[in-house]
Amino acid sequence: MPIHTFNISSFRSLPDPRKFEEGSEEYNAILDEYPGVLKYTPRSGTGMKNMSYMTRVMKSVGFDTISSEWWHFQDEDRKQFMVLDYDLATDVTWIAAEDYEALMAEQNAQPPMTLLPDYVIFPIIKEETPDES
Repeated sequence: MPIHTFNISSFRSLPDPRKFEEGSEEYNAILDEYPGVLKYTPRSGTGMKNMSYMTRVMKSVGFDTISSEWWHFQDEDRKQFMVLDYDLATDVTWIAAEDYEALMAEQNAQPPMTLLPDYVIFPIIKEETPDES
């Protein structure tokens, strides 16, 4: 199942007319609603199972779907938050995929920015228990 194809092949519930007899009422209804659907490769059973699995996982942690893009998930609580028009290029350096390994090797060769002490002390915090009187 291709990702980021912005045509009807991206619809989450795109029906496959090939499952019906050519010329049947169901077949023709699908072609009427989705002209050109036959030029797209039908989704495989494995692809559909993977999409369903990913959907169950994402919904279980608070995301929902949109119908026009099978891969797209969004936070159910999104309306509570202000939309920001923020250019990530301000704080993020984008590199080509082929340059990633060399960049990571270079960064890993550098010493850490802050040296940690040889020991770290964690305070013991006693939990208060209610009086049992």
